[in-house]
This record gives sequence, C-alpha cells and structure tokens, in this order.
Amino acid sequence: MKSILMSMLAVATLASCNQQKGDNDLDGAPQALKLQFSNVTQTRTIDTPASPGTIAASDFASATIYFLNSTGGAASQANYTMDAADIATAASSGLIIEQVTADVASIVIKAKKSGGEEMTSTSNINSYQKTFADIETFSYEGSALATWNGVDMIHGTHKLYKASVDLYPAFARIEVLGGIDAKPAYSLGALITDVSGNQLYEHKYDAAYKAANSITDDYYYSIDSTLDLVKDDATYTPVAAKKLVQKGLYSAEVDSIYVNNVYLTYGATTHIWNQDVPMGTWKTAYTTGGTHENMCDVLGATNGKPFGAAVAAGTGHWWMTSNSAPIDRNVGIEAGKTAAYQIFPQSSTKSDKFELAAELPHVIVKLNIVKVKGQPAERVFVNIRNFRNDANTEYIKSFEAGKIYSFSLDELSSRLNEYEYEIVAGKVVEVTPPPVTPDPDPDTNFDLEVKVTIKNWIRVNVLPEIND
Repeated sequence: MKSILMSMLAVATLASCNQQKGDNDLDGAPQALKLQFSNVTQTRTIDTPASPGTIAASDFASATIYFLNSTGGAASQANYTMDAADIATAASSGLIIEQVTADVASIVIKAKKSGGEEMTSTSNINSYQKTFADIETFSYEGSALATWNGVDMIHGTHKLYKASVDLYPAFARIEVLGGIDAKPAYSLGALITDVSGNQLYEHKYDAAYKAANSITDDYYYSIDSTLDLVKDDATYTPVAAKKLVQKGLYSAEVDSIYVNNVYLTYGATTHIWNQDVPMGTWKTAYTTGGTHENMCDVLGATNGKPFGAAVAAGTGHWWMTSNSAPIDRNVGIEAGKTAAYQIFPQSSTKSDKFELAAELPHVIVKLNIVKVKGQPAERVFVNIRNFRNDANTEYIKSFEAGKIYSFSLDELSSRLNEYEYEIVAGKVVEVTPPPVTPDPDPDTNFDLEVKVTIKNWIRVNVLPEIND
C-alpha cells in the first residue's frame, strides 16, 4: 500500500460554521479520496516485480477537494483547491477548511503532479500498461471517515471533524511469474490380459523377420510365455505384459499471456469477455488498435527462459531404459521478471466459482506443449478464471485498488502433470487429458485455479485454479 496517511493528507479536518447541534453532522459518514497523476508515455514490456515504496507530500503540486452529500451528489459547498503549501500543511498539522456547509457528507480529493492530467470516463486501461515505476506516478485512491469525537470544540466554537486518509493506487495490478514445469514420469502399469482373461506376454520381434514382413512395431503380445523360434529375438525373454505408462507432459513452453474480462475504461460497469468466436476475434482484440491491444505479452527469445531438470532413463525394462527427458525443455518467464497488468478495480458478490469467473478478470496462457517424446508440439490454452488466497482457504472475490495480485505459473505444474497416457498393444490411450482447451477462454466450465499472493502496494499473492 502506498500509505499517504501521515505523509500526504494525514489528517484532513472539516469544521462547520454553524454551531447548532445536528448541523453538519458527519459522525461516522464515509470519506472518499481520489488522487490523479500525469500519464507517462512508455511502451509495453515485461516488467520486474513491483517493490512498493512511499510517496511524499512534496510529490504533488496541487489538489482539489470535492464535497458530496449523503446521496453521493455534489454538496452545496464549493470545491476547495489546494496548492503545494496547503498540501504541506495537510501533511504536517492538518488543513482546516472553514465554512463547510451542513449537507457535506463525504469528500473526494483529486491531486496531481505539475503538468499532470486527471483520469476521465474516456481513460482506457490500455494506456496504463506501463512499468511499475511509471504506474507509481499515476492515480491514487483512498477512503476515510469524517468524525467528531463528541468532546472537542477546538476551532473557535465549532465542531471540528477529522478525516484520516490512506491513499492507494487507483489500479489493481496482476503479476504473472515463472513457467509450467512439465515433468514426465515413466512406469509399468497393470498386467494385460486378452478378452478371455488370459495373461499376455511381451515378445520382441526378430529383426530379420520384422523386415521381411514389413512390421513397424518392435514388440508384440501373445498368451504363449515361451520363445517363438520363427518370430522372436532369441536374446529377449518373454515377460508378463504390462501397460506402459507416462504421467506428466513431456514439455511446456509459455508462448503468450493475456488478460481478459476486465473494465476497459475508468468508471465502466461492463467488462469485455473476449472469445475467438467468430474465428479471428481473439487475435483482433489483442493486436494494435484492438480493444485489448496492450493487455497481453508474447515472451519470445528476449523474455522466455528455458528451464526444467532432466529426467533420467530408468532400468529393468526397455520402456524404462528408452525414456528420458533433457534439461531445459520447458520455457517460462525469465527469473526476476513478470508479465504485469494494471486493471481497474473489479469485484463480485457471488460465491459459486463459475459465477465468480464470469465477473472477475481472466488470465489466459497460450502454451506449446509436447505430450509425448517425439510428437509435434500442440498449441493450447490454459484458462485461469478463479483465484484463491495465499492460504488457499477461499476464493478471491475482488481485485482492489492499491493491491498487487501475484502468482507463479508453477502453481499450475501439478495440474498439467496429471496428464497420463498408456500404451497397450502398441496403441496410445489418453487416460487423463491435460486441462487445456484448443481455443482461448471459451464459455465453458473448464478452467484452472491459481493461488494468489496479495501485497500492499499492496501486493496480493494468489493461487491459480483450473476449473473443470
């Protein structure tokens, strides 16, 4: 959290010029504060994870206080303009504003640096996909209560109301780190029988017999446990046939990351859920001039980093000895970097995970995966539409201003490595398909969850979740 409490508007005070009991009665009324900064031009890039700092009162050149009534409309009190001296006073001893009318129920403050401009309803979220250092110079928001303690009458004979204000950045920030550690594990599964229940035995073809008969497989199954002197390789003793099992993807490369289902303009009430229907719609939305043109990152050679430990070959059976996986076969975001996105605050009151997913941001990851060694890579999408708190006890229901929601794609590794296939009689059978889709963010109940860490910028770490 960028706490401006005690550094910008530590105590803003409201004083009524009317001494009658009940006039200007702001006891317990909520106070709101919003702060606007200048826009900084910078191209979209993979950023470094945010390290929240502090903002000093001297960073701001001016501010305007807007007075609202109990219904949120403009009060009869005229706006109050603060210059640098007023801001310094507010930061030290507290600024006392005289002649506050009785209908004032809350305040909104907009402040900016010299040359800055205020965000309006046309301000587009694509314009704020900057580095964290730039975002720290943008908008800040806060809320407080304007209260009277029932005792002090310290400003002349007037009631003196006090509002302690914390300022937060006006955005929530999503940070995506790391990669998916695909890690194949090879084993022998259950014994194989024929349709009558007879145990099958694994034989190896003699090379000459295999060539003469145009056979492509090296091994075959038979109910006979002894060597076939015509067909078999005499150096291979028939063994009880077992299913050949691989669990876990062979490799996974993060290609691109997208943020979807977010508010596009400041103060908007409708968020846009992009889908690739009709075909090409997705690409159009995330390219130059599209509705979400800056809400994505392509890793490429610059920001993609190979990783992944080698998987050594096993022993005891040709399936185990012939399978291994090399080091660095996966690709993720470079260590110390993050794909980061500013979004306008977004929340939901729902409890069902699928209803939450419809109302909160989505993070979509395009992967190139290899399921089985030797097979070509497949382009697929991982759809993250639910987020859990760092303790993994509940779903996150809001992306709040001034908080950073951070998660590592490694949170998804275990789910992706639930993928399992078997080879039975030379045929590949997919037992557990990976939780991915061929198209991005489809309108189906098939998603991943992630655990998120939340920090005060505030940063928030989250748990990603794949919804099945």
